[in-house]
Amino acid sequence: PLLINMVEGGKTPLTPAAELGALGFRLVIYPGAMVRIISFAAQAYLHELREQGTTAGMLDRMNKFDQIMSLVGLEESIAKGQAYAPEIQDALD
Repeated sequence: PLLINMVEGGKTPLTPAAELGALGFRLVIYPGAMVRIISFAAQAYLHELREQGTTAGMLDRMNKFDQIMSLVGLEESIAKGQAYAPEIQDALD
C-alpha cells in the first residue's frame, strides 16, 4: 500500500485523507502533529498560569476529571481488577 507522510509546513501540501485515498494512498501519517498541538496548548496554559496566577480561564479547553478517566479506561480497569481481587474498591465512588 502507498503511504504518504503529512508534515505541517513541509513540501507536500496538506490534503484531506479522502483526496489522498482517491489518489491511491492507503495510509496517511502525521508524525509530528500531536507534539505540535500539545506544545501549542501547553504554551497557552503556561502563559495563562503565569499571567493570571490561575487556570480558571482555561477550563473550557480542558477535559473534566471524569472525561480523563473515561479516556484512560478506568472503569474497565477497575472491573478487571475486581474480577481478580473483589475487595478492590471502585475509585469512582
